[in-house]
Amino acid sequence: MFYDFDNCLSASKTPDAQASDISAIKLKLSQCEDVRPASEDEDRAGVDYIATIKGGREVYIDLKTRTEGCSRFWRTRGRNGEIIPELAIETWSVCPNGKKQGEIGWTFDYRKKTDLILYRFDPSDFGRPFLLPFHHLRMAAEQKRSDWEVSCKKDRQRNHSYFSESIFVRADWVMNAMNTVMFGKPVSERVFYIQQLL
Repeated sequence: MFYDFDNCLSASKTPDAQASDISAIKLKLSQCEDVRPASEDEDRAGVDYIATIKGGREVYIDLKTRTEGCSRFWRTRGRNGEIIPELAIETWSVCPNGKKQGEIGWTFDYRKKTDLILYRFDPSDFGRPFLLPFHHLRMAAEQKRSDWEVSCKKDRQRNHSYFSESIFVRADWVMNAMNTVMFGKPVSERVFYIQQLL
């Protein structure tokens, strides 16, 4: 399946979308005093929002959105019938081809300036955003990449003259992988849902 980068980007830059992003960041980021959209230069460096927390510390946030209707591709439900969203784990920012080497995806790029990743969905698909620590996500993805590439679906996105590629991983699998990185063990599915309802 292929997605068009420009259409996805324009949908994420509307005033309503930005207001929703800023509201989510303020709600989920403790001691957040202000949030502003990134400048063009910051945006090119992979930062979409800059939050200021108590004491003046700036927190760099990269936004990852899914277009409306993405939930029709989600195949898994929890024990109580709750739909489990899928999070995009980008493996290639530029897919390799016969002419040139590829560029590693944002998820695996340890050079990123990003502190947090904001995953946002259309409310008709999933009403709650995820605000995740980038480097814990990166380490979890590095550990689980080979498993996820076998068990999860992969899609490509057209970006003008090249393609990027992502694995779409169940959110509870991502959370469990991050908990394993942080604490040495995963959390149960039940705990995952309790966390999301807080």
